[in-house]
Amino acid sequence: MANYYSDTAGSNTAPYDTWAKAATNPQTIVDTATAGDTCYFRGSYTQAATLDFDTNNGTAANPITYVGTNASGVEDGTFYTLDGNSAATNNININARTNLQFRNFKGINATGDGYASTGVPTGCHMDNMEFSSAGSDGFAAGNYYRCSISRIKANNNTAYGFNGTGVENQMSFCEAIGNGSVGIFCGNNALTYCVSHNNVTYGIWLNTGVPRVFGCVADGNTGVGFQLNGNASTLHLCRATNNTTYGVDNSGSFNVYLLMCSFFGNSTSATNGNVTHLDQATLTSDGYTDQANDDFSLSTTGEGVGIATKIGGQGATTTIYPTSGFPPAYPSASAPTFAGITSAVIYTNGVIKARWSAATGTTTGYRVYIRDDNSSIFTSTYLTLVAPSSDTSAFIVAEADDTMLRAGVTYHIGVRAVNNATEDSNTVTLNFQISPMGAQIKLPVVIANA
Repeated sequence: MANYYSDTAGSNTAPYDTWAKAATNPQTIVDTATAGDTCYFRGSYTQAATLDFDTNNGTAANPITYVGTNASGVEDGTFYTLDGNSAATNNININARTNLQFRNFKGINATGDGYASTGVPTGCHMDNMEFSSAGSDGFAAGNYYRCSISRIKANNNTAYGFNGTGVENQMSFCEAIGNGSVGIFCGNNALTYCVSHNNVTYGIWLNTGVPRVFGCVADGNTGVGFQLNGNASTLHLCRATNNTTYGVDNSGSFNVYLLMCSFFGNSTSATNGNVTHLDQATLTSDGYTDQANDDFSLSTTGEGVGIATKIGGQGATTTIYPTSGFPPAYPSASAPTFAGITSAVIYTNGVIKARWSAATGTTTGYRVYIRDDNSSIFTSTYLTLVAPSSDTSAFIVAEADDTMLRAGVTYHIGVRAVNNATEDSNTVTLNFQISPMGAQIKLPVVIANA
């Protein structure tokens, strides 16, 4: 398991195993690395041709890893930049490779796609990358299979932001903004906490298979927010706002289920076609913190479902809004009188719906707790805060203490009423077990003002 280095300031001396000997052309070490090796890249490189990953494969146990670093050669989220210089067809092309891992790459000015793939890349992982100003698609994943794509931006490309029809992939915390066609196009995959904003045609286009979509935002697109072509999809905890036609449009015959989705400002109507709602929320504002700076978390007055504070990009975090510390500190107040949780329903997709009776006295919200240890449920950080409303309930797709909810494990759910920062002392909890289907999904979802 060797390390290789590329930097235009290196001496280009084989075996390229130090920064001093670094290869000046990144293709050199890409073609050298084999299973278990790691390639480090720093600075930027002006391309005359595509950087092709078409020689060697990793394995599940020993992938080949490609990492961008800062000027000191340390990985801290700093991008290694590939500039296509309007000469390279693609910044990166993955040619039917398996078990490759990429972190901290930026591609600009390709004449074709920023990221492209041919064949069926399998078991690959891409994290913290950005592709912009491409002559075609930003991230053209093609027929990828069982890959994970996280914290990737595809912005201001001529055609699609993300374009891929593969299956059994996970796409999370990604962003498509200002592209000349569809923001995100995908097949039978899982999308979690992705944002598609200000694209032409569709924000998110779910075209094949049965995509699973959680906590995603389609905002301000010229056309439909979420476009579905009749596949029996389910959208959970998504937001469709400010799109110029429909928030969600299903043009096919299969029914699409919308679970606790939120809508605002879609010019034609919230939904169209064969769509079934479960607890739809019609908002009074879009509620985002700062769309202009890619912050689609909820403001302190935002309604509905919050997502990541910052999506994708160099050094970005994936903090969920808000996992704790909400509401902010207030002067001490009297706790409400509260009878506690009354029921908890577990859907086959792993979504929990908890209900309770309204508290009496001044109530600013309800804190929902979930643990697999009943004795300490109320000593941990609460999972989510729900604002008081006539419908005292919450939908939750949850983790407890960073542990995925697992099939066959007994969990305990409890609710406490709160007046600013002061809780009632109610200790009523209910037990439940989650389904195997739901246990496959690891999603730390937070509900705010449901």
